[in-house]
Amino acid sequence: MTLPPGLRRYAEHPFWQAVGILVLAYVVIVYVVPLLPGSALVPKSVVLQYMATVLVGVLIYVSDNEERWARFREPITAVLVQPRLKLVRGGALAAVTLIVGCITFGHRRTCAPSTRRRLRRSRSVGSRSP
Repeated sequence: MTLPPGLRRYAEHPFWQAVGILVLAYVVIVYVVPLLPGSALVPKSVVLQYMATVLVGVLIYVSDNEERWARFREPITAVLVQPRLKLVRGGALAAVTLIVGCITFGHRRTCAPSTRRRLRRSRSVGSRSP
């Protein structure tokens, strides 16, 4: 089976190979592993650890060969430097900001009730003293 030339260009590029491996690893860890007999859902902390391990492995593989490493960095450098990709650069900045904001908001929602209880207790204890 041969790929169309436009798709083959992406499939042969180290950057897109790395992105594909990371996406595939995430899908396997989150969706396939729980389907195995005797398995349970994978906790988010374990998914994060596995994905960090996969990322390190991919970066080691990509940086093993100088030519491959240079080709891997091409799209990243292009987005950061080329004036014609200013819109993409702005979109990437907005996406990263949104992701960090969503993670922070999700963390705040899980931590807020206990913090509020502690604040209520400290206020009620302070108001009882003469």
